[in-house]
Amino acid sequence: MILRRFVLALLAFSLMASVCAGAPSVKYQVDKNYPPYTFQNKDYLYGFDSSLITLVLDSTDYDADYSADSWDRVYKRLVRGDIDIGGIIAVTEERKKEVLFTKPLFNSYVSIYTVANFQKVTLENLSELRVGVGKSYYTESLLRNALHISPYQTYDDIDDALPDLLDGKIDVIFENQQLMDYAIISKNLKGIVVPQVTNLFPREHAYAVSKARPDLVEYMNRKLDQLKENGVFEELYVKFFYTHSDGYEKARQEKILFFLLTAIASLIITGIAIKLYIDRLKKKLKVNYDQLFLAHENLQAQEEELAAQNEELLAKEEELLCNYNKIHYASLHDSLTGLPNREHLNEQLKEELEKTQKEGHTGAVLFIDLDDLKTINDTLGHQYGDDLIIQSGSILVAEIKALGFVARIGGDEFVVILPSQDSRQELEKTASKLIQALAYEYDTDTIRLQTSASIGIALYPENGDTREEILKNADNAMYAAKKTGKNCWRFYEPSMQTEAYEQMVLKVALRSALNQGELTVLYQPLVRVHDHSIVGFEALLRWDSEQYGRISPDIFIPLAEQTGLIHSIGEWVLKESCFFAKHLSEQGQGHIRIGVNTSPIQLSDEYFVTMVQRVITNIGIRPEQLELEITETAIMSSLDNVVRNLAKLNELGVRLALDDFGTGYSSLTYLHRLPVNTLKIDKSFIDRMFNDTTQNSIIKNIIDMAHTMKMVVVAEGVEKSDQVSFLAQTQCDYIQGYYFGRPEPPSTAIRLLQK
Repeated sequence: MILRRFVLALLAFSLMASVCAGAPSVKYQVDKNYPPYTFQNKDYLYGFDSSLITLVLDSTDYDADYSADSWDRVYKRLVRGDIDIGGIIAVTEERKKEVLFTKPLFNSYVSIYTVANFQKVTLENLSELRVGVGKSYYTESLLRNALHISPYQTYDDIDDALPDLLDGKIDVIFENQQLMDYAIISKNLKGIVVPQVTNLFPREHAYAVSKARPDLVEYMNRKLDQLKENGVFEELYVKFFYTHSDGYEKARQEKILFFLLTAIASLIITGIAIKLYIDRLKKKLKVNYDQLFLAHENLQAQEEELAAQNEELLAKEEELLCNYNKIHYASLHDSLTGLPNREHLNEQLKEELEKTQKEGHTGAVLFIDLDDLKTINDTLGHQYGDDLIIQSGSILVAEIKALGFVARIGGDEFVVILPSQDSRQELEKTASKLIQALAYEYDTDTIRLQTSASIGIALYPENGDTREEILKNADNAMYAAKKTGKNCWRFYEPSMQTEAYEQMVLKVALRSALNQGELTVLYQPLVRVHDHSIVGFEALLRWDSEQYGRISPDIFIPLAEQTGLIHSIGEWVLKESCFFAKHLSEQGQGHIRIGVNTSPIQLSDEYFVTMVQRVITNIGIRPEQLELEITETAIMSSLDNVVRNLAKLNELGVRLALDDFGTGYSSLTYLHRLPVNTLKIDKSFIDRMFNDTTQNSIIKNIIDMAHTMKMVVVAEGVEKSDQVSFLAQTQCDYIQGYYFGRPEPPSTAIRLLQK
């Protein structure tokens, strides 16, 4: 199932490949008949090796040329650099001098095969027998160099050795265990040809790469790691080798051992607890017994009553102990997830910091925050948010296991303590693993959500020697990760503390900026390419603080989103833009449209469409005079919900523009679903226009694609005349940038129209 999904994904990406021309070529050539690694039927090449390489070489990244030949010719071409990749082969020191290798994929072994009932064979008497081996294969070098056996019979195709073995022309076959097992099964020779000596000469196998293409090694390693992590590699291995890889078996055995040890430890602890409890009861009963014995004559009549009272006391004691345990557990654990809570975390972190002071221990604290959980709670309800919190907590526990301590400290925040862990490289691996595990799809009754998380990392005692300081610094690092774009991790740096303080001060100032008139809207012209006439303006918000001077939108817009001020500020910008559009209409410029940027938080608000309709109606402009600009990130944050709001806006007659195209998900799948009129190419493409020829092809393909989908295209950030000329040649519709005009106040913008 995983493999089928992966193949479908490859087909989907091939559509993108047709848009993006100029992918570098890769020549892949392999032994034409080395089953189950490779088979060749006429011109068709298949097998484990060729199937895996098609998954590794993404068509969007490389234009792969697949071919096959005899192994000795393939290897010579690889060494000369005539081809780039030579298939999966054994890794030897001799070959390392001639070619490069990817990470090891698995170990293979050599076995000695004979017909059934043949005399006992060992490595010691192998030189006395007639041996068959694959020509130029790794096994031949073992015979020659390691075992010093000569002569022997070589075969271009190891399948040809089986008839000779059955006919008695050779006594044994000395060959790769996987290769021979596959050949025996495929030819129905199981039980007729048998292995006598197995698991000899274990050797790592990996893809061989020409020394002329070291870039392919890093790329292939990354792709192979992905295939192993998502299970596709193991599924493909079982398909061709009829068994699991040695890495899979090792992980499985370790997991079984872990569970066995856990079960044994639980039984031992339970046994000790029971014994202690029994000893305690015995001691108490002995005291009562001594007292009763001394007072036996006087209290014999009260014996039954005392026995009843004793039983009642024991029952109450047990009940009190049970209640105490429940209360104690509840005081240290989160009621939603069952994970340790903030108080438990503080106790654990206190112990770790005390060890640091006494014994010099070091460690790390990971502050984890689920991205956009508030949006989910606000739009879908807290039940869905709680489900995500529970599922995310389970994922963290499963990933961290016994390596550390996992706690939920409230809301969408988790903290992980990793004792004795101060290697940044290992912490990077752990954080990346957690980011990947927490980025999963969550299906509700109506829509599918894509979850993600941001992680801040602080080291102790390097970044703090108190609980408050280390948690504060890890929290600051987490907010830095969110600011970077979410779904990532960051290490704490001292500058983050200063930045956090500055952001806190700016949040306070931003709350009063609107009332104090510090916010203004400027308008940058949108120009038609073929006649350079102005067809519209983009409204751009600016903040000139009386106390802090001009503050970049890249700083205060995220602050507005964090504080919720984006709703009131966004509505004010929309009103100002509509008043400007009305003023243009009164001057006979009603055809000029005004573009207004929209935040993802606004777009996912269920009342956003109602607000837009109210503003248009109250100010008295035509809906088509307004164009709302949305980003790809805003769409993908809650695709189904956003699409519904966009459809309603489209029904009102409001124009819609997809801003910063190419910097986000850029999926043709969702473009077909969106009622978008305008596609705006991001400035980053324009800046690199003449630095990279591939970039020009991408821009032209984007324009052609948009026109095919009945959209008009705007190029953003145009600053040079040669950029204008190129865009005119590619049939771009409109241009925006400093070449034609900077953002200006309304009065200046109107004068531009009058020129």
